[in-house]
Amino acid sequence: MDLKNLKNNYEFLLSHMKKESYSHSYIERVSVELNRIFKYAKDNESYLEYYNRVLKPYAKEGQKDHRLYTLNVIMNFDIYNKLPNRTKVKHKVIDNSIYYQLCDEFKNIIEKYKNDLTAQLCEENGEEYYAYSGLSDLITLSWGNPRVLLLLLKKTIEKSEVFQERPLDSDGQISLRAQYMGIKETSGWYLDDSELTGQEGCYAITAIRNLAEYFRLYRFSDKPTDTSVCAFNYGTEDVSHNASNMIRLMELHSLLVRVDNERKQKNSGKSEITYQLNRILAPNWNLPSARRGIADFGNNVIEAIFNNESFSKFNSEYLTLKNRMNAPFIKKDSYTTELQFEE
Repeated sequence: MDLKNLKNNYEFLLSHMKKESYSHSYIERVSVELNRIFKYAKDNESYLEYYNRVLKPYAKEGQKDHRLYTLNVIMNFDIYNKLPNRTKVKHKVIDNSIYYQLCDEFKNIIEKYKNDLTAQLCEENGEEYYAYSGLSDLITLSWGNPRVLLLLLKKTIEKSEVFQERPLDSDGQISLRAQYMGIKETSGWYLDDSELTGQEGCYAITAIRNLAEYFRLYRFSDKPTDTSVCAFNYGTEDVSHNASNMIRLMELHSLLVRVDNERKQKNSGKSEITYQLNRILAPNWNLPSARRGIADFGNNVIEAIFNNESFSKFNSEYLTLKNRMNAPFIKKDSYTTELQFEE
């Protein structure tokens, strides 16, 4: 709880609620709670501590304490700089969701896979997945490229203006949808503007799409082996000249970024390198931009993805992994039997 911040800015919260036509009684409840906080709250006290000390003793047992809703609004404004927008508040003083009733093992599973699970649910239901929001995410996506950051900001503001959000006004806000559309458009521009020309450029575009589709298997499978996969390792010694040149070309044009120097594998002693898909390309295929899981690609996979002479083998390698990671989980070299039913 930041009492100084709250005292300096609470009038802005109340004026926003009036401007957005919140009911007089609701605004009054927020105002009353603010005055109570100014009178009884202690310095450096959390909102939960304040609630337990000041409000909870007067709450009726077995009934919802509606003062919690008011306190949630004030806390989101004070701590997270979030104004009320007629939707459920993101942060709560007391969270009674089912998540907090799970054992630690299941909590860890959810924490590890929640981004991929959310992306899956959105994909399956035709919903847009707002994976990136706020200036910090735009800076992360630009990955040190000023031109990309400027275009991200430009496109986001343009989309916000299309949605009539007045993003450059003093009280304007940019919606998640406007940010999503601006990021998607910039991501598409980056791939189109990669200056890859001629036959070699066509091969590079095919290779980057092959790689993205392979990464999507890890994110959208029934039985993922890892989480947030957007990077890969591969052994350099057995890779063909064509595949090696293609990887270097894609690195030169910043479609791929080397994230680890060449090192020796522990068991075989062979050299290997780690590359990550450029973060700004991730929204093109609804992939994660933050590296967590790293896929280990064997020689056959590398050749199928990056060697133009082996592109014809990509579907076979892709389906092998897809069958292994999706129901009914068909393993390599397994066979199926067709059942005959009498009519």
